[in-house]
Amino acid sequence: MTQVKPLVAVLTSHTELREEITSFLKGHFGHADFIGPWHPFIHTHYYEPEMGPDLKRCIISFEKLISAEKLPDMKSWTKEVEDKYRVDGKRNINIDPGYVDLHKMILGSGKGGGHMMFVGKGVYADMLLWYGKGWQPLPWAYPDFKDGTYFKELEEIRKRFKEQIPH
Repeated sequence: MTQVKPLVAVLTSHTELREEITSFLKGHFGHADFIGPWHPFIHTHYYEPEMGPDLKRCIISFEKLISAEKLPDMKSWTKEVEDKYRVDGKRNINIDPGYVDLHKMILGSGKGGGHMMFVGKGVYADMLLWYGKGWQPLPWAYPDFKDGTYFKELEEIRKRFKEQIPH
């Protein structure tokens, strides 16, 4: 069983909800041990028709390590949170669950793609970054993951993971 460091990428214009969202996810993931700052989500307008303008994204990681096989369950849990904050059927938040290990960063998605691996329960694993003397984006990574916006934060999360795993 491969242990990984769980995280979520939260996208919303309602940044005041972060603490409440984190508290809700704590029931499944345990205590949050890293909460990153909000970054403007400026590379695409894809989510604006549903979620409105002025979107921001932040990364949150959780202390308790989990099995990588839990990614489909993680997606189910985060969907519950998204649904809790729907208004008139539209999402106010988008939460992409994933994880970091020593070698990669993966997010779970309900949308498949040529490079994605099906991992069960309608969920695909999307490897966005690999680690080799620092974070390196893969060609298909989302623009805000490609441009290094989160590299420093993911470095800190990876460091915490490294301290937690048996040596």
